[in-house]
Amino acid sequence: MCSLIRESRGGQNAGLLALMGTFLTVSKMGTLLVYCRPMRTSTTAAPIQDDTGRITGAVSAWQDITDIKNAARQLAHAQRMESVAFLASGVAHRFNNLLTPIIGYANLLRGELLRRRKKFQAALGCGGEHPG
Repeated sequence: MCSLIRESRGGQNAGLLALMGTFLTVSKMGTLLVYCRPMRTSTTAAPIQDDTGRITGAVSAWQDITDIKNAARQLAHAQRMESVAFLASGVAHRFNNLLTPIIGYANLLRGELLRRRKKFQAALGCGGEHPG
């Protein structure tokens, strides 16, 4: 995919164009087209004018920004993963804060129930065995 932007204001900037997008670099050898690789490019071009203002040529500059785009995409992915991890740790912390008193009171209740059970069994004279 590529987009071509053409400026035609006239005067000094007549014919200025810029290309940005994904291009397939292709080498032409006779009638054989050889596929090289897809690349992201940033391109600018401007006319060359003589003293009278007549356009005599053009100059263009192409920059391969594939690595920059890939690095930016990887950075964005890492930042998303970091934010998900931060959110998960916050949820785990809040869940732990909710469970701590529940577990604590459950242990206290268990201890109290064991003490009452021993007293009840002693009162019935069961000797710790379950009547059954």
